[in-house]
Amino acid sequence: MVYLIDTNIIIWFLVGDHQEHLEVATDIFTKIENTQIKAEILDSVLIEAYFVLVKFYKLPKNEVIEDLKKC
Repeated sequence: MVYLIDTNIIIWFLVGDHQEHLEVATDIFTKIENTQIKAEILDSVLIEAYFVLVKFYKLPKNEVIEDLKKC
């Protein structure tokens, strides 16, 4: 089974402004990294995450792009 990662998981992981959500997102990305689960991130999700991080959270564009490349 391949899981689809949604925008919220990416935002929770990169921003970390809510401890409980950060723990959930970190657990998901750790499982992906350890090949315990397979996941896919759609292009539209990356675009939405970029928009939210730049427009809502006011993070620098270059920083957001680099962080999203790591997802």
